[in-house]
Amino acid sequence: MFDSFFNHGNIVSVVLMVYAANVMIESLRIDQADISGSYTPLIIRSSIGSILAVGAIPCAIWPAIYVALYSGWVAGIVFWLLAQLFGFAIVLALRVRGPLIGIHFIIASIAYPIGYYLSITNLP
Repeated sequence: MFDSFFNHGNIVSVVLMVYAANVMIESLRIDQADISGSYTPLIIRSSIGSILAVGAIPCAIWPAIYVALYSGWVAGIVFWLLAQLFGFAIVLALRVRGPLIGIHFIIASIAYPIGYYLSITNLP
């Protein structure tokens, strides 16, 4: 199902974008739950953090579209479902929640532009 994508697509770009999307969603969830702001790092609450989080919104769907360009729309839908499941597992495994969210936010802010660039420069 994913043979064409694995042979010709850029797997690193997809991994970076899925990671960034899940980290940004988790950071926004933490920011909304922390009304007092005492547990949320300042980078997430700042205006630049908001801009970075908005820039990562397409990371939720673009990897599936990218896979679909290589392997067909069915593979894109299957990949999107798998990315949602594995993304949640990655968030739990990497301990994105809690005190490490600020570090993950900075890494994701660097990762998703790289993922965008790698995927756009390698379109079929």
